Amino acid sequence: MKKLTTYALLAATLALATLAQAQDCVPLTETPILACDAGTMNCPIQIRVCFDEPTTRIDGTPLPASEIAGHKLRAATSGGATIVDYAESGTAVPMVLAVTVADVLDDGQVSIALDITTVDIYGNEAAQYSPTNIVNAGFDQAFIDSVGGELSPLSRILNLEAVIVVQ
Repeated sequence: MKKLTTYALLAATLALATLAQAQDCVPLTETPILACDAGTMNCPIQIRVCFDEPTTRIDGTPLPASEIAGHKLRAATSGGATIVDYAESGTAVPMVLAVTVADVLDDGQVSIALDITTVDIYGNEAAQYSPTNIVNAGFDQAFIDSVGGELSPLSRILNLEAVIVVQ
């Protein structure tokens, strides 16, 4: 319940932009099971996020595609938030996201909140992020058992080796 409250607060505090989801992009709809290495505490995951480029600035003036320099992708988990710059849609963005072992032992899942902002060629960053995408990923039972048997829930953080593809 505590994790659900944390993510509800996270989602409520993130600024919302007027960006619509891409109609031709199909986001991840089922909960993937992560293949984690209990020795290194690393878990690879690939996530696709749907995002339409904005066409207007906050003041209502047009934003031509030629004036979009790039984007910032923000990802948040129970272990904190990470912000990474990326250039264009379809780019694979590698990130390492921290997740507490307590999150693994709580319900065997991790929730990742993802949102995006746009930067123009003049260095202006949009004041608001896109609507937040929440992606859930599960841990296989063998990994949960190995983590639970060896570690205190608060003693370690594991790394999600995420590759985020924004389309």
